[in-house]
Amino acid sequence: MLFGFRCDIGLAGAREVRLIPKTVRGMGFRLWRWAVVGCVAAGLVVVPRMVGASPATKAAASTKEALTSLLIGALGTEAIPYQGLVLTNGDLRLPTISKTGEAVELFGARSHVRVWYAEPLSWRVDRLSVAGEVDTYADVAGFWQWDSNRKVFERKRLDLQLRLPRTSDLLPPALGRRLIASMGARDSVISLPVKRIAGRDSQGFRLTPKLPASTIDHADIWIDGGSQLPLQVAVYAKGVALPTLESSFEDFSLAKPAHSLVDYEPPPGSRIEGDDNDLDVVQLAQIFSRRRLPDSIAGLARRTPEATSVASYGVGFDVVDVASVRQANAAQFVPSGLVESTRPWGGKARILQTDLVNALIFQTARSAIVLSGPVTIEELDRVAAVVVAMSPPL
Repeated sequence: MLFGFRCDIGLAGAREVRLIPKTVRGMGFRLWRWAVVGCVAAGLVVVPRMVGASPATKAAASTKEALTSLLIGALGTEAIPYQGLVLTNGDLRLPTISKTGEAVELFGARSHVRVWYAEPLSWRVDRLSVAGEVDTYADVAGFWQWDSNRKVFERKRLDLQLRLPRTSDLLPPALGRRLIASMGARDSVISLPVKRIAGRDSQGFRLTPKLPASTIDHADIWIDGGSQLPLQVAVYAKGVALPTLESSFEDFSLAKPAHSLVDYEPPPGSRIEGDDNDLDVVQLAQIFSRRRLPDSIAGLARRTPEATSVASYGVGFDVVDVASVRQANAAQFVPSGLVESTRPWGGKARILQTDLVNALIFQTARSAIVLSGPVTIEELDRVAAVVVAMSPPL
């Protein structure tokens, strides 16, 4: 999944960074496993314009040591409080399928997001629109989500290893850390000029994956010179001039938000629902399918610790998400309008293709299989050929 970035865009899971010592890999910041299943992207964000008009005053990091220090510092910012207004924009044009929650909207449209972040288990994120807002509150037990249109409070599950992304996953600090943690030994990093973002001098760097199967050309990340929090992230797909996904602060403060801003209280007349009422399509597959995916597929090791029916395979930016579901349940994973085509491995499959995330959906003798991630169609066909030939089949 690129950042589920594990799209994690399917990307997720910390891995050794080329400029960062191995001791950093074990850092405890939480990286949710996002899934890109049913042709849904997960893990990146994009803003159509740069913010902050006043000129930057500091010189760019010019040495390998300075850049290394910058990246290590960004990885250790999970406990730093902040608040502000974020603009995200995605251009993936994903089809709508059932039980995808807010994921499709997040990656296919512009969103204004207000955030109050006190600490890792105490924060609030409001996604704003002309029609209303969707507010997410974190506490030690999980997440609450308030939908102003439906007047419903819903509890979100925490006990599953994969899920679709939420608005909080696309904030620049969370997304920037996930990208940095996904860097590998072959990926290149160069510094970019300092610029002003939300009134603060920010040091930029460009991360370029060196894996031919990846659809990501590069990602640009700007880090606040004081707090070392990522303030802007822009991800570019191969062959595309403009960012495909971007997230940037328009207003930013390091002031710790008051408890009254991050504590939730259901408004009078609202309805409260349990977590079983709002499972996304990936969570449903993990709960109701008895399939158990293997430790490796097509030379790609499983990244997710448990062998459930949905798993992420590969490393860094070369990741393939696999879902094996009963054929009777396959319809909920497949958008309408996808036509079957004959594939190089001899079978037929439906294809969803975007600039950044691709998906391949086909059937074996036992299951419906969904392969997806920030990789080329050729890579998905390579994995599909192995899946079809496996004994016993998935």
